[in-house]
Amino acid sequence: MAAFRLGDVHVNLVDTPGHPDFIAEVERVLHILDGGVLVVSAVEGVQPQTRILMRALRRLAVPTLLFANKIDRPGASAEGTLRAIGQRLTDRAVRMTETSALGGQNATAAALGPVAAPFARELTDVLSRSDDRVLEEYVGHNGHVPYGRLRQALAEQTRRGLVHPVFFGSARTGAGISDLMAAMAELLPLSAGPSAGPFAGTVFKVERDQRGGKIADVRVFSGSLRTHGRVRTGDGTEGKISSIAVFQPGAIKRQAAAGAGNIAKVGTSPPCGSARCLASPRPPALSITSHRPPSSPWWLRSGRRTSGT
Repeated sequence: MAAFRLGDVHVNLVDTPGHPDFIAEVERVLHILDGGVLVVSAVEGVQPQTRILMRALRRLAVPTLLFANKIDRPGASAEGTLRAIGQRLTDRAVRMTETSALGGQNATAAALGPVAAPFARELTDVLSRSDDRVLEEYVGHNGHVPYGRLRQALAEQTRRGLVHPVFFGSARTGAGISDLMAAMAELLPLSAGPSAGPFAGTVFKVERDQRGGKIADVRVFSGSLRTHGRVRTGDGTEGKISSIAVFQPGAIKRQAAAGAGNIAKVGTSPPCGSARCLASPRPPALSITSHRPPSSPWWLRSGRRTSGT
């Protein structure tokens, strides 16, 4: 796991196994996230495990962006990847970047915008399937919907899991990454949860420290978790917080407390088990995930908007 900032957005990145045999572990993580980036290969296309994860994302109503990686590799195909996505993943995908020089180190990806008429038409077509207001504006404005209105509808529908923006790029060269990261902050839902009130959080992973003690990875949904405080799990078991370490950009820091929106490593006595709710049942939350081929990790993230501190 790691953390970084996108402007005033604090992003938590959770790394989980990429092999399809670990899909149960991946699904546990989906419940604690705010949105997803599902990574497919622009070379190999949509793989069986990609379809499994997409079904899980849709079943859990997780807002999801799609990122077509490896545009710098020989055999990369933008049109082939889009066709595979439409046939095997979703018919509500909309291309957000144009590409050039695919298959080499000079491959590029650039954001499409209001000057690209075909993009505006495709965006209008996809968005109008779920929003009659977009169709009414299209008819009322002689076949033209203001780009600002389309962008607003895109964000609304993406956050509701109705459409899936597709971005192209290369994790190796960095092509297209800035557009993807900007979209994560703009299009995916961000929720820190209420900082006041009772504590509620979810344990999504348990591991052992160097001394053999159990450390629980916890997403805090509301309230705060403090060292030496007591928590109650969903099955009624009570425990005392012995340590808290919160993921911050560039480091994991031991702190006296973890607040709403944080992901923390928590030591308790007695130890908490995996996939348990702490203090109270988990409140509704949105989630995000990304998938890579089995040779690479699945990357997941949760985000919260901060005050800039």
